[in-house]
Amino acid sequence: MAMGNAAAARDDRVLVIEREFNAPRAQVWAAWIEFNHAAHFDGPPGHPMKSMRSDLRVGGTWRNVMRHEGKELPQNGIYRQIKPPEVLSFTFAWEESDGSRGPETLVTVTFEEIAPTKTRLNLQQGVFPAMPTRDGHRAGWNRALDAFTQFLAQQQ
Repeated sequence: MAMGNAAAARDDRVLVIEREFNAPRAQVWAAWIEFNHAAHFDGPPGHPMKSMRSDLRVGGTWRNVMRHEGKELPQNGIYRQIKPPEVLSFTFAWEESDGSRGPETLVTVTFEEIAPTKTRLNLQQGVFPAMPTRDGHRAGWNRALDAFTQFLAQQQ
């Protein structure tokens, strides 16, 4: 369920996060792909990654298993759009303990060049079934983006 920026701004159940980086867009894109699809990524703080699998192509699947307080938290989805270095879009759903999938959202990450050495990352995810779920994802994405900021700095 894709939404434009204007529609997302009107729906409280859509998460929108924006970050700016002092690096060229191609570099931010490459770091994002490496950070999110490489075994060295250990998940956001407090949520270490047990396993990661990714077939980075439109229609390809991804699956990650995080750990938190002794519990495994599997999540998965399908890549919907990959347009380097501008857009990465994929579905996201938590796997339930019975093997079924929870509510599915669409994550779209855009990379906007705002100067030759400055990039704006915009992440949208939704539509969530409820605002508390959206807020939980906001906290998780912000922890992951903080870790990504450190990873990007090490790449420069």
